[in-house]
Amino acid sequence: MIKYLFTLTALLLIFTFTSCGNEDDPNESNDLEDSIIEDSQTDDELEAYLMEIDLNDQLELASSLYYTKSSDSGEEMVQANLFLTAESEVLKIEELMVKAGTNSIVSNVFYYKNEKKCASKQFFEESINDSSYFVEILSYYDNNANVILSKRRTATYEDYLDQEAYTIVKNSDCSDQRAFDVVNQEGEFETTFQGFVNFGEFTYLIVGENKKIGFASSLVVQRQSNLIKELKSKEKEMIGTPLEVEFGTATDDGGSQQILLSVVKK
Repeated sequence: MIKYLFTLTALLLIFTFTSCGNEDDPNESNDLEDSIIEDSQTDDELEAYLMEIDLNDQLELASSLYYTKSSDSGEEMVQANLFLTAESEVLKIEELMVKAGTNSIVSNVFYYKNEKKCASKQFFEESINDSSYFVEILSYYDNNANVILSKRRTATYEDYLDQEAYTIVKNSDCSDQRAFDVVNQEGEFETTFQGFVNFGEFTYLIVGENKKIGFASSLVVQRQSNLIKELKSKEKEMIGTPLEVEFGTATDDGGSQQILLSVVKK
């Protein structure tokens, strides 16, 4: 069972930025040469750091709510997975998405060092004529969240990307704001009360953005708390009430479901 971490709001939003000044050097040629050497060293160091995180099987996993949105264009899906140390330091966030009108999952992966984004990876599919291929764009960031280097590689199959070499490309900034919104249940991923749905033996609490077509998430109600009873008795008039939910996941042969552990008004 994976439990939502409410302390993540404070944890994830503590990002401080510093700037470093460099003294002027009259020898511009030496500056350029030193810069190239420094960038190469930074690239190697960061790549080793990312690999260390990816291979660390001791990190704890926490998942956000699983959000969906249905419209005339199709169904969208968004979820974020967080990888944390035993001290609850976030080292990696994986943002998974299915865009409307497609069946393929695209993802953005963000890496953090000293509570600052240091790298991102974008994975998506591209098509030319009748052929499709998978793309990975790796970007590194400085302490001010500015891209310092972006690299791209492609492969016929996603599993083959690791076997391909990178090519330096124009700097590509991948924002982690949406992933933060998903984790923190903010913006279009807010958790306002959107009603109940009965399906078979289960009753689902629906939470999401307070609009006709917006992202929403469903949780199985297991306990009739006072708030659940109130929401049921005044369902229509309480639509849009901001809620804070704590949940776990239950997995069986039929898949996984989000289980409501507790709910309070914000």
